[in-house]
Amino acid sequence: MSMADIVVIADDLTGANATGVLFENKNCKIATFLDLLTYFKEEKGAYKDYDVISINTDSRSIAKEEAYNRVATVTNSFKNEDIKLLSKRIDSTVRGNVGSEIDAVLDSLADNYLAIVVPAFPASNRITIGGHLLVNSIPLERTDVAKDPKTPVETSCVSKIIARQSKYEIGSIELSSLKNTEKEIIEEINSLKKEGKRIIVFDAVNQQDINKIAAVVSKLKTPVISVDPGPFTLALGVKSLSSNGNQDSSILATIGSATNLTRTQVANLEENTNSLLVLVDSIKLIGAEKEAEIERVSTKILDNIDNYQIVGLVSSKTEEDVFDLNELSKKLYLSRDQIAQKISDGLAVISKQVLDAAADKIGGLFITGGDITIAVSKAIKTVGIEVQAEVLPLAVYGKILGGAYDGLPIVTKGGLIGDSDAITNCINHLFKKIN
Repeated sequence: MSMADIVVIADDLTGANATGVLFENKNCKIATFLDLLTYFKEEKGAYKDYDVISINTDSRSIAKEEAYNRVATVTNSFKNEDIKLLSKRIDSTVRGNVGSEIDAVLDSLADNYLAIVVPAFPASNRITIGGHLLVNSIPLERTDVAKDPKTPVETSCVSKIIARQSKYEIGSIELSSLKNTEKEIIEEINSLKKEGKRIIVFDAVNQQDINKIAAVVSKLKTPVISVDPGPFTLALGVKSLSSNGNQDSSILATIGSATNLTRTQVANLEENTNSLLVLVDSIKLIGAEKEAEIERVSTKILDNIDNYQIVGLVSSKTEEDVFDLNELSKKLYLSRDQIAQKISDGLAVISKQVLDAAADKIGGLFITGGDITIAVSKAIKTVGIEVQAEVLPLAVYGKILGGAYDGLPIVTKGGLIGDSDAITNCINHLFKKIN
């Protein structure tokens, strides 16, 4: 590479490392620098060997004026470089000189930049609702952060925390807006910008919210900086790398098992990854609505494949999605095995249609459920799998043998196998193998 693609400016060392390491599974070379300016003088340009660099300004507990100067100095060192994303990493409990440091970045860049603030870190139980940050469901000012000896936080309202130090007007986009279309959210952002808002704070309660915000922001014509504790920078950074041809290929996941364990694993995957799993109405795969359902699911996956690292289909997300096979068997005059086979075949056809239409974008397959694995294998006319490694007991990594997708990496897993993070771990293993 000729240039670092993503630059993260963090106010402490652990934060710098924490954001950088999120890119571990994204085929990125990552480094954290303690004193980048000195490094520039001694080893000028060496940082360009890295895809993602995090820079520690060690500015959380110092005077706001000095924090501003340190962040401005780093920003000015990069503003003429061809980086894809500049991130102002903030503490997950919004401690420190947040407003001053956002101002330092904005003041150093062109005046059309927006600061998109997404304070949520759902995997660490930090969520934002109505502009307020909750930690383990408790408002920030009622946690131990309020008693922090160096950088106490006295309110959970993120906009108020920023406004105490920032000279810029602040807008907010609440959780209800995330139900809108991407176009509608973009219009809301543009409206706030026209009102003079340079800092926009988003609510988010889960990773899907963050992924949607990233998808929207990536389509803005306005340049942005990301301001967050890490997850939003990761989601937006993945899209930046994709536009430069550096994003890992997507994984296609076909999840046919309807067990409680699988549903827990699916929830873990959606919570912790940039994924789109489309729920299939399995009953429709049995009768006259089969073709329409196959087309609906395939189209939704293909229309969104550029926005997600993991795309796929799932037969069950909640207990309400599970039907009584015995009752359905009597109603349709089909055996349980016949019904199960029709559903497996339908899921396999969807998988094949997605593969055929987006083969250049899919770097690997993940399949859970033995019957589904067989059905998909038959649909793509593979003769077998070259087994190469055990990911976890009864979950195997290998490569497809024969057919149009000969050599395509694949992980297969039993439906009742693993802990709550088993699917997530299997797919992360697959990402590491294909890059």
